[in-house]
Amino acid sequence: MLENVPVEIFDIWLDDFILRLGWPFMSVTDPVTGTGWEEVFGGSLSLETFANLSWNRLQIPFSEIALDQASELTLDLMLASLVGDGKTLGAGFFPRSRERFIFQLNHMKKTGGLLAPIVLTASHTGRKCCDGYHRLCALAVLENENFPVDCWIGSPNKQLQPTSGESG
Repeated sequence: MLENVPVEIFDIWLDDFILRLGWPFMSVTDPVTGTGWEEVFGGSLSLETFANLSWNRLQIPFSEIALDQASELTLDLMLASLVGDGKTLGAGFFPRSRERFIFQLNHMKKTGGLLAPIVLTASHTGRKCCDGYHRLCALAVLENENFPVDCWIGSPNKQLQPTSGESG
């Protein structure tokens, strides 16, 4: 059903949701509404659209991630919560958020790399972050604009061409 989706996308992002929510779909044309999966796909992707994305793994400088407005807002709220008063986001928004952030930050300081690639989907409004907010928060705290961010990017285009600092 999701032949276009690399196995690593399941490992990084989808497997935990499948365990929690199950997989209620028999066809890519099945609606996600009312299944819990609408939140996983951010309310903007149908299962059919997701199934037909073309995936590319790229290295992108942190300063060129170009998140969409909703992902940028989520990242800003998480940063305010994690490095600010800790009250900006509700406690249930990202379970164990502070611990996950500190773990990612320490890993980056120790190894100079990400624990796993960021998962993004591309559209005309920017890139939606599907998985990797804690890694992006840690990168923001490290303030390294040129840090090469390992990303999986799903695009509705047949081939997402690297731009400026991106390399495949």
